[in-house]
Amino acid sequence: MTASEQRHRALVEDQSELVSLASEDGTLVYVNSAYARHFGQTAQEMIGRNLYDLIEESERDAVRLQVAGVMRSGRERSGQNRNVDVEGNERWVAWTNKRRQEPDGALLHSVGRDITERKRADRALRAHQAFLHRTSEVAGIGGWELDLRTHETTWSEQVRRILEVDEDHLPRHDDAIASYAPEGREILRKAVADCIERGVSWDLELPRMTATNRRIWVRTVGSLELELGQPRRIVGALQDITERKLLEQRLADGERFLRQITDHLAVRIAYFDARARYRFVNRAHCERYGRRREEILGRTRAELSGGSGDDVIEPRVREVLRGKPQQFEYEETLRGVTRRIDSQLIPDVGEDGRVHGFYATGIDVTERVANERQLRDLTQIAELTPDFILQASRRGVVEYMNPALRRALGLAADAPLAGRRLADLGTPETSDRYVTEVQPALRAQGSWRGETTLMLAAGRVMPVSHLIIAHRDAEGRVQRLSSVMRDISTEVAARNALLVQTATLQSVTEALPAMVAVVGADGRYRFVNSAFARWAGLERSQLMGRLASDVIEPAEYAMRAPWIARALAGENVSFETSDPGRRMRDLAITYIPLRNGAEVDGYVGVAQDITPHRDETGRLLQLAHRDALTGLLNRPGLEHWLEQRDAEVRAGTLALLVVDLDRFKPVNDTFGHPVGDRVLSEFAHRLQSVVRPATRSRASAATSSRWRCRACANARMRRPSPAR
Repeated sequence: MTASEQRHRALVEDQSELVSLASEDGTLVYVNSAYARHFGQTAQEMIGRNLYDLIEESERDAVRLQVAGVMRSGRERSGQNRNVDVEGNERWVAWTNKRRQEPDGALLHSVGRDITERKRADRALRAHQAFLHRTSEVAGIGGWELDLRTHETTWSEQVRRILEVDEDHLPRHDDAIASYAPEGREILRKAVADCIERGVSWDLELPRMTATNRRIWVRTVGSLELELGQPRRIVGALQDITERKLLEQRLADGERFLRQITDHLAVRIAYFDARARYRFVNRAHCERYGRRREEILGRTRAELSGGSGDDVIEPRVREVLRGKPQQFEYEETLRGVTRRIDSQLIPDVGEDGRVHGFYATGIDVTERVANERQLRDLTQIAELTPDFILQASRRGVVEYMNPALRRALGLAADAPLAGRRLADLGTPETSDRYVTEVQPALRAQGSWRGETTLMLAAGRVMPVSHLIIAHRDAEGRVQRLSSVMRDISTEVAARNALLVQTATLQSVTEALPAMVAVVGADGRYRFVNSAFARWAGLERSQLMGRLASDVIEPAEYAMRAPWIARALAGENVSFETSDPGRRMRDLAITYIPLRNGAEVDGYVGVAQDITPHRDETGRLLQLAHRDALTGLLNRPGLEHWLEQRDAEVRAGTLALLVVDLDRFKPVNDTFGHPVGDRVLSEFAHRLQSVVRPATRSRASAATSSRWRCRACANARMRRPSPAR
């Protein structure tokens, strides 16, 4: 196995994708290490197994159908399927399948990527989105979005209900602003402008007209989203707050006002008598139980909840009825939905000192608890990750380092961080970049990503992939900085080695007395040396990525196409080509397949100029077949010409005329050999001129040459051997 093949095999074996080759019935004939690890076996143990046995049973028929289509049509297809690993866990893999033709038959070539985590994330996201949709309906809050490039406006169903528009109504940003009451339009326009220009979010309560010309009050919230540091869209929410506004205008309505206020609070408010029966509930309670107020009043909580949470609540109720206020959290499952409630019980103590009942409030803290749990998880990740994480104040004073960074810097887990600054952790070059590059990027974009160097313990310098995030307050001011660094020493070393290897390869190809080009399987140039660029008449930068068929003349490329096809099929091929219009008229070309593992990923073309060689060959042939005096065919030349017309000789369609030149010797004797040579040349010319035009039109240059050749040859044979 060559070194190149070993490198290609190592690339296949070391990659994270799952790679396999299987016969059409599914029998595995090759798997790489990642494929074997995915199923908890060695590559040798996997050979001979059937790939369909590794697929979830309910999906096998669909996979068989897809594979049959690939093997039948030869077209590449992609798909996803589930399988179960050795521990019994469900895993998802995205596959790309194509047919690979081998000498002994076709094989299924599959490349897969484990997408289990993405599937789980998608599933969680869908559940979260469904939850948000339910809560938005309950809360009466709708979402909207404005695309700042296309000015396209999108409304959720809840927004459409609030504004009383049809499902097919196409919202426009200008129309949306115009629907606000005059006193609110300029306020909103200024808020939108501040949001786009300075990234300032808004939260406003404004009057607005619905599609049915009904005046309502809405709470509108909007914030800016950036892409690549540029404003991309404004997203926001809209809530109909008309009823609350009306309630605020009727503050003097006493109990009715109080009822309306409690009904529009997200907090559950209730009053229980001394027997723990409901005497007052607000709307939030009704919505949580899914019952009308009349169905709740007079009943106990246990009768309505089915006992959910009673083991926590009952002891607390007994204590509050003894006059002791209670505050606690508990989980409650109603109508199949579990929520976490922060509850407070306040005793209602009369003037006689007796407890007549108690007030109860309940706040849904499910999201808060989930956020706290996520924060704990993130904290645990930061503490356990091998990446380096730190936080600093907006002035760059370090306030936190995770254990991995402390170990790298030689700091004890409890060592104080006083006096350490973010810019001091890097090399002098990194510190300069922090001032000139990082800080401006943080001010403009809120984050910076790049590669820097980190000064570790004992003066060791480590290259790192570096991310710095600026955390802002509600007014957009930077409050603190977070920095995440990852050791890329191995990647940098590999990159440097690749640069050296590339420079070496380029130096070698530049030194070769030949034109070199590397063409991918897509027909585009990946590399050319200077000699090839000069031949093509283009800069190297203009050639990279271009199709070879666009660079080589169509007729020439059509001639080369069969050779290219053979090279792409895995064959080394060599041929010669001629183009009289170029300085290098004649080329000897070799195409060598470019392999990526077992696949041919293109070819390497090497072309050498053989024009001088062919010219020299022609000159030698001229000397061997032509008379030196007249330039006409001599006897060997005539015999060669006759051999080329063997068919005409055999058919009897070729005639040979022999002419004898008399009294030539006296010319030589009287006037000398130079004059005799001129007579021979003139005789050959005159003999050619007396041939009939019809005969001459059918005769080739070689045919006319044979007349002269034979006449001159006879004349010269009659010459006496000159003394000269």
